[in-house]
Amino acid sequence: MHTDIKYEGTDKRKRAKAMKDLKNWFGAKRWRELNAVMANVHNCEQFLMACSIGGVTGYPVRVWYESYHGEGSWHEPSVHI
Repeated sequence: MHTDIKYEGTDKRKRAKAMKDLKNWFGAKRWRELNAVMANVHNCEQFLMACSIGGVTGYPVRVWYESYHGEGSWHEPSVHI
């Protein structure tokens, strides 16, 4: 299954919507577990790979990574999924 979501509005609103979509995608229990694990991934390529296995790509991956490491910390990986 493939879903494209277009994030519109202010940057703050887009980021909040992406985080909400992530939580809804994984569900409350799995989100708590993943959130703790993903906080320890400091490499963008590894973070992207883990997210893609979970069915998440694109803007939400960047927002999720930056929620741990700060806005602007994401760089586009040389590996494209």
